[in-house]
Amino acid sequence: MSADPEDWPAASFVADLDPVLRREVLRLGAERRYARGDVLLRQGDSGRSVMVLIDGLTKVSSLSASGDELLLSLRTRGDLLGELGFVTGSPRSALVVAATSVRARVIPAAGFAAFLRQHPEQAMRVSAVVARKLQRANERRAEYQSMTAKKRVAAVLVDVIEMIGDETDAGPRIGPELTQADLASLAVVSLRTVEQLLQDFEQERLLERRRRYLIITGAARLREIAGR
Repeated sequence: MSADPEDWPAASFVADLDPVLRREVLRLGAERRYARGDVLLRQGDSGRSVMVLIDGLTKVSSLSASGDELLLSLRTRGDLLGELGFVTGSPRSALVVAATSVRARVIPAAGFAAFLRQHPEQAMRVSAVVARKLQRANERRAEYQSMTAKKRVAAVLVDVIEMIGDETDAGPRIGPELTQADLASLAVVSLRTVEQLLQDFEQERLLERRRRYLIITGAARLREIAGR
């Protein structure tokens, strides 16, 4: 367990805490470990506990009434999970599943509420986290309406390598925890479209497809395509 903000993704909830509060948060609740495929939070449940991801990657999805699953976002170390239900008292709005092995601090609602009472400024931060996620979701929907499928897939690849890309000599590597179906869901395009665009990007020498992995060899060009 680290108190060094350099060890946490810069945009995460944990990284933005001062060292004293960071240590306090990371002592709340109890640590739990999840294997790949385990459910951390289930859509529709009434639980109000929150989680702080210590290590690993999770997928946040929405289930339709017909049972179709739409991948909404990815969450990684330092991120807060379950904060919307905590703030609003509403049932869980999404399904959260471990994409890799995961370690998390599971904090009961009463314990997290006590922490926020002791540090009122953090209550505003939690509300801001909720607001930013909702704002980002709205911005993404508006942005994607005006983007071609190629731009959307390029944008998703850029976002993913910035979040979870493993650096290699050839360039950032993603996979195997993220599939082509996941990329299609994040980009709101069909699987067939993703497969064709990945083939096109490979022909343009922007990436290399290897068994269960993608090596991004032209990240700068993908950012240009995405308009970043």
